[in-house]
Amino acid sequence: MSNNYLREHLIEFFKEVSYFNGNLYVVEALIKSRSEQIKSDFPSYQKLWMTGTFFRDLSLFGADSNHFPTGYGYDVSTSTLEEQSLRSISYVCCSSIANIYEVFDSYLKNILASVYIHSDQKQHYKLKLEYETVEDVRQNLWQIKSDKGFLKVIRRISPFFKKYEMDNIWGFNIGTWYSMIDKLRHQFIHNRQVLSEEFCSNMKKTEEWKLFIENFTLHANGDAFLVQVSYGQTVKILSTFLEYSYLIFKSLSIDLGLDYEYDWQKAILENPIINVYPNN
Repeated sequence: MSNNYLREHLIEFFKEVSYFNGNLYVVEALIKSRSEQIKSDFPSYQKLWMTGTFFRDLSLFGADSNHFPTGYGYDVSTSTLEEQSLRSISYVCCSSIANIYEVFDSYLKNILASVYIHSDQKQHYKLKLEYETVEDVRQNLWQIKSDKGFLKVIRRISPFFKKYEMDNIWGFNIGTWYSMIDKLRHQFIHNRQVLSEEFCSNMKKTEEWKLFIENFTLHANGDAFLVQVSYGQTVKILSTFLEYSYLIFKSLSIDLGLDYEYDWQKAILENPIINVYPNN
């Protein structure tokens, strides 16, 4: 088998996910431990702090005072601290999921660009022109429309991937799982983790709903629902991204005749988790 030009992209993705995983652990541990310490140090219903928000009038020159309250603020007490801690952890978790989604998108682009240049699979891409460098291909993958389009190309290239994406050890279609994450990621970024009744109703009609309720928690929020994600749920999602990325790597390697073996012990010795940082 040939030397695998895809391996470097898998390694970079593994590093990125490990970085996010480590950050999540630190945030969750510190918020929880500090919250527990505060609750033990102060009596119940003790108001702990209150913050206000202020603004300046950018068109006001030479005024004696240019610092105005909005009239809105935020207060924290021992009785609400646990709920607010969970909300803060959830916010960081949702942000991490949205970021890993983007990193995975970049991984797909890198993988597809490398396959395009180093193999004879160009016909599966359906690009308007032919390109000669990895960077040129990467810059023009927008023609495939989206990351879902990227996955369609991989399915056309790799029968192995098409089979095990659906028939795997977890017993669910990871492509469906990814489509569910895609929709949630959009809500995290553009709708502050709030899902409308219409959104939930539409998702209930698909296979994505079962995967959604297994990975996320919903709380009623007026006429809508607020998505809350725990540290444990987020780690599970990050692990699924790792597994999906490896399936893509292994599948393409097998169908393109590349060596997909990975020396895990060597990787651990050369890249201990404590030294894993982005772009390092």
